[in-house]
Amino acid sequence: MIPDLSALTTANERVYNYAMLGYCLGAAGLTIVLSALAVSGVV
Repeated sequence: MIPDLSALTTANERVYNYAMLGYCLGAAGLTIVLSALAVSGVV
């Protein structure tokens, strides 16, 4: 039972880390895209 809980916790932490990484990359990518559109619109 204990190894199962430990593995589950590790899996949850891994998923959480990937989710946060994906969120950060997505936010950065969205910012770059919006900046490019703004520059294109101004220019």
